[in-house]
Amino acid sequence: MQKFLGIFTALFLAISGFFAGIPTMINFWDKPGETITDTAKVLALYKDIAAKNKETQFRKTIQAKDLIAGRNDPAASAIAATAKVGMFFINPQFPEVFKGVPGKPASITAADIKSAKAEYYRNGKIVVINIELKEQLDKSNGKSTNQSVTTAIGGSISSDSFTSMKVQVARLGYTLKESSVKYNGSIMVRADTQTGKITAANFNYVALVTGIRNEIALPFQQSFEYTVKKP
Repeated sequence: MQKFLGIFTALFLAISGFFAGIPTMINFWDKPGETITDTAKVLALYKDIAAKNKETQFRKTIQAKDLIAGRNDPAASAIAATAKVGMFFINPQFPEVFKGVPGKPASITAADIKSAKAEYYRNGKIVVINIELKEQLDKSNGKSTNQSVTTAIGGSISSDSFTSMKVQVARLGYTLKESSVKYNGSIMVRADTQTGKITAANFNYVALVTGIRNEIALPFQQSFEYTVKKP
C-alpha cells in the first residue's frame, strides 16, 4: 500500500508540475537577453533562489549501472545481476519526494564550482542557472579531494560504498586493498525572477565506485547515477 501511494504521489506531482511550469517554459529557439558567467554572482543568485524554495518539493532517484568484476563464471554473473539492481541498501525503483533544495546551498563556495552561468529570458522574467561542480574523490583511507558534490547536491554514498565494496569482493573470492568514489555533478535550475520560485530543476551526479583487490589488477567497479528533479 505504501509503495502504491508513493507511485501515485509521484505521478500526481509530475502532472501538476508540468502544467504549473508551462508559463515559464523555455523554447529551444529562445535567446537569453542577459548572461552572467561570474561565479560569485551566479552563486549568490543561486543561494537566494534556494532560500526561497524551502517548501518546494523535489524527487530523488538513484540508479545502479553495470558492474565490472573480473570474473565470468555463473556465480559471478549472479552477483553482478544483484549488484546492478543496487549494490547497497538503496532501492532505485521508488523515488523519494522531499522539500527544499538538496544539499547545503548556503555552504557552497566558489572553490566548489568548475563553471557557472545564469541566463535571463522573457525580458528578465525567467532565469536559468547552470553550475558544473568540481570533481570530488573520496577514498577509503578517509582522504578526500573536496566535498563539492556532497555539499552542493547531497546524497553521498561513500561510506556505504566502502563497506559494500569489501563485502562484494569477498563474495567473489578476493580481498580488498583500497577503494574510492569519484563524483561528477552538475546543477540546473529555472526560476521565476519575481518570486524566486523554481519551476524546473535537475541536480545530478554520476558516482564511480572503484575497488582495488590484492589478488587481481583489474579494478572492481560500479557506477551510480543520482538525480534530483522537480516533479
